[in-house]
Amino acid sequence: MSGRIALIGGEEFAPGFEDVHAGLLADAGGAQARVVFLPTAAAEDGVEVAEGWCRTAIDHLSRLGAHKVDAPVVIDRRTAQDTAVA
Repeated sequence: MSGRIALIGGEEFAPGFEDVHAGLLADAGGAQARVVFLPTAAAEDGVEVAEGWCRTAIDHLSRLGAHKVDAPVVIDRRTAQDTAVA
């Protein structure tokens, strides 16, 4: 597998960050690029909070034009090793 990885944490969906996301999306291939959001920083906050961040990521990135956004709730070793997520 090849592609780009962007590690972004903290305020990633705050106002003013749209240009960063749009640039990353364009660099990755535009609207048809596969985008995966992993809410690992929210792990300590619980599943509900992580799920909320996943919904936010899907909504935000879709508004920027991404058609293939995945946001699995990966918050610990068990969820990271889930074959349904891989």
